[in-house]
Amino acid sequence: MNRTIIKALPILVLVLIILSMPKSGNANPAAATFIVDSNADAGDWNPGDGICETANGNHVCTLRAAVQEANAAPGSTIIFGLAGSITYLLTSQVALNANMTIVGNGAANTIIDGNGSVTNNRVFTISSAPTVVSISGVTIRNGKSDLGGGIHNVGHLLLNNVIVMNNAATIGNPRSGGGIWNSGALTITQSLINGNTATIPFTGGGGGIYNTNGTVLLDHTSLNGNTTDFLGGAIQVDGGIVSLVNSAIDSNTASMGGGIFNGGISSSGILNITSSGIFSNTATSGSTGGGGIYNLWGTATLVNSTLYLNVANNNGGGIYNDSSGTTGLYNVTIAGNYSDWDSNNTGTGGGISRQGGTVNVRNSIVAGNYDYSNACLTCSTADDCKGTINSEDFNLVQTTSGCSLVGSTGNNITGVVPQLSYPPAYNGGSTLNLALQSTSQAIDAGNTGGCRDILGALISVDQRGSRRPFPNGGRCDIGAFEFGNWIFLPLIMR
Repeated sequence: MNRTIIKALPILVLVLIILSMPKSGNANPAAATFIVDSNADAGDWNPGDGICETANGNHVCTLRAAVQEANAAPGSTIIFGLAGSITYLLTSQVALNANMTIVGNGAANTIIDGNGSVTNNRVFTISSAPTVVSISGVTIRNGKSDLGGGIHNVGHLLLNNVIVMNNAATIGNPRSGGGIWNSGALTITQSLINGNTATIPFTGGGGGIYNTNGTVLLDHTSLNGNTTDFLGGAIQVDGGIVSLVNSAIDSNTASMGGGIFNGGISSSGILNITSSGIFSNTATSGSTGGGGIYNLWGTATLVNSTLYLNVANNNGGGIYNDSSGTTGLYNVTIAGNYSDWDSNNTGTGGGISRQGGTVNVRNSIVAGNYDYSNACLTCSTADDCKGTINSEDFNLVQTTSGCSLVGSTGNNITGVVPQLSYPPAYNGGSTLNLALQSTSQAIDAGNTGGCRDILGALISVDQRGSRRPFPNGGRCDIGAFEFGNWIFLPLIMR
């Protein structure tokens, strides 16, 4: 072999090795764990090099820098190394562009703040459909933007033990999803969505959550104190599917659908509520209503759930069903709700107001609801329902003077006080419910073939998770509560 070639071989090998090495920041490094050790808001000096630091060699890792490194290393985990209650104040939104996990030190200790005084400063954006992001143990607050004040999600987002609070959709047009705007897949467990706002009349909605053609699952989660000038104080379902399990919707306010608005303006929506409580929500509209739920174009199915003390200035303190909406109630208790809350003598259907569509009621209690036209809690007019309601039998409806029950009615109980125990309590479950007193006629008065849901499947527990029927082999009780079977579980919703 030529001696010149032999002498050049080591140099050629070295060149090939250098050329084959990945350039810093160009190729994705391996997934890693990044530890945030600073609450400053500075970016990474060289994103993609696998080292979280805001300047070369300074070893200072901020949340923004950690996310930039995680964006370049899919599958990475971000944790927080600072002890105590720490606020991470952002100067601009943070984009989560790759699969990652963010683990805080508890919502009281890891507070990610969008600095709401800054214009258009959302906290997190997940803008890619395949992206899977898991966030736990943090508070997300004071974000402000148009579509999602706190979070804008197009990907697959999982929130666990998270507080989303005091965020606002108050910029641009439309303004939707004060807390969260979702068109992807959103799962929220053991969390609180509180005090979020979507404002501007007639163009936005979803003070807490706005869902447009995405899927949302809320499990052991509470939405309270959220507001909007338009549709859905806690949630607006504008297409897609929203499911609540063991969750609470309370003290939210909207023009229509104080708690939940289902169906958007012109689109359908699917709303599934199981073993949940809808309490103390307000619809301020003077022409429509739906203090607890407004179902316009969508399908709403409620099982083992309670609606109590929801109010509407006009119709439907508990539920307002309109247009082509279909509402199904299966072992549901609707009590203590009010129509005509502004006492201007317009508004009916304290419990249920059906203005259009279909309302199906089975094994449910509709009782003790009122028209507040007299502005007197003790002299208000009994007003359980308005319009034509389709009975699927075995219901207890206290007052039927304002509505017509059609369909299967042979085993309904009417004109009877159900003897519920006020005020609502947890009674061994995770959401507030109204217990039956021992002399209630709702006890053992459910369907002789067993209480069943919309699909015909047996409902084997009540709202609390207590066995239904009790005792075994008997008939189930009407409503969300099964008398005589008490359980004691951790009261995580308190």
